[in-house]
Amino acid sequence: MRGVRLALGENILGGPTFYPLDGDVLRAYRELIADSPEEFNPVLVIGLGPPLPFLPERWHGRPLCGVITCFSGPGDEDDRVLARLRRLGPVLGQHVGRMPYPVINTLFDELLPAGLFHYWKGCFATDLPDGAIDTYVEYGADTPSLESATVVFPIDGACHRVGPEETAFAYRDAHFSTALSSTLPTRTALEAEIGWVRAFAAALEPHSLGGGYVNFMDADDQHRVRANHRQNHDRLVALKRRVDPGNLFRLNHNIAP
Repeated sequence: MRGVRLALGENILGGPTFYPLDGDVLRAYRELIADSPEEFNPVLVIGLGPPLPFLPERWHGRPLCGVITCFSGPGDEDDRVLARLRRLGPVLGQHVGRMPYPVINTLFDELLPAGLFHYWKGCFATDLPDGAIDTYVEYGADTPSLESATVVFPIDGACHRVGPEETAFAYRDAHFSTALSSTLPTRTALEAEIGWVRAFAAALEPHSLGGGYVNFMDADDQHRVRANHRQNHDRLVALKRRVDPGNLFRLNHNIAP
């Protein structure tokens, strides 16, 4: 959600860097975010080591964390960005290079094929206190499958230059958006792991704002609709009554007219 000032075909510096799942690495990531230009967009991921050629085999399937880099600044700054990534902690594997911007959205497609079953939770936060970091490490160590993940997106830059009541998105004061996902190959396997996501989300509540990003909500999160839109909810209800009084568009996290 930082500013990416690129034409579609231009290159960015992108790709993953993996580290041990350790609170010190996550705290270093917190410091990195606090002292980065808008052009540098590092997303934190926590999960099990994927079977990729640049990650040593002994880390495949083991809990770790990673930073997915998207740097839209000039190429002569790349070495500085890579040096900052190396300072976060012991690098287990890295595959970062220049690529067209759309390519970064395809890097993990082979690891997440169509047909998987997902269960989601999400929350916003103003910061990453040590309590939240401890929770990420504790629950990240129990990630239930290779496809499951915790993703922490930084929110700043252009997002904070828009007022909280200017659009439907109400959390202009948030600095992080967390997505928790258990992802399994069958519905039965997924249902056995829903408790991990629910417990993880509950443990993050003391460190979070009231709502979360609607794309990270599941079917049992309808009760969170008001919190997700905060001060803008009543205006959205009025708009829904005007444009969709019959509630035709209801197969979502519904704002009832």
